[in-house]
Amino acid sequence: MPRRTPQNSPKKTLTGASPRKRENKYLKYECFGPDGVIYCFCDRTPRREAVRRITQTNRHGNEGRPFYACDDQIEQCDFFLWEDMIPEVGGPAHMPGEGHCLDDDDDEGWGGHGGGRTLGDGYITPPTSSQGMSRTPSSDLPKTPAKSKSDKKRARSPSPDWPDTVELERELRRAKREAAAFEREKKLLQEQLVQREKALEALASENSQLLKEVHPELFGQDKA
Repeated sequence: MPRRTPQNSPKKTLTGASPRKRENKYLKYECFGPDGVIYCFCDRTPRREAVRRITQTNRHGNEGRPFYACDDQIEQCDFFLWEDMIPEVGGPAHMPGEGHCLDDDDDEGWGGHGGGRTLGDGYITPPTSSQGMSRTPSSDLPKTPAKSKSDKKRARSPSPDWPDTVELERELRRAKREAAAFEREKKLLQEQLVQREKALEALASENSQLLKEVHPELFGQDKA
């Protein structure tokens, strides 16, 4: 008896449900602007443009491959997109241009799963092929990599170009203490001034009384 040929049907998950279609975040967040401009995921006005860079090393076969990433080391919105995948995720055909070259000794992945890292100049190395960022069909869109603990700690760390906030807070507290001390000194001086004025008035009254007693003929004191 011949075997029955199975019908082509969509693959099911372990629970038997059909897999959900992966969301295209690049279209959801309107990352493709006019004139070939590409915006990152950062929620700000005006929109922040993603920076084009070029992979310089070839450990994972990505040498010379340009990509776009967020350049904000504080927000770290995890935007990443290979330039050759722009049309596959719904973007316009993009003309290649000048990109920043990575000078690290590896093009390992970024985020918490691939051991990626932020370089000394703040640029992030591109993800590896094992992380779903290689040249894959449009049905397999790149996932947004998770942040590692080191990335989160680095995001909270101030840039060396920023002012020392600890020193600024210390100076502010010192200025407040000096202002409070000045106010206390001012109040004390005012109280001393009032006391001196009262003492002068009492002294003047006592002096006037003595003059009347000593020279009654001059100051109108009646003779006894």
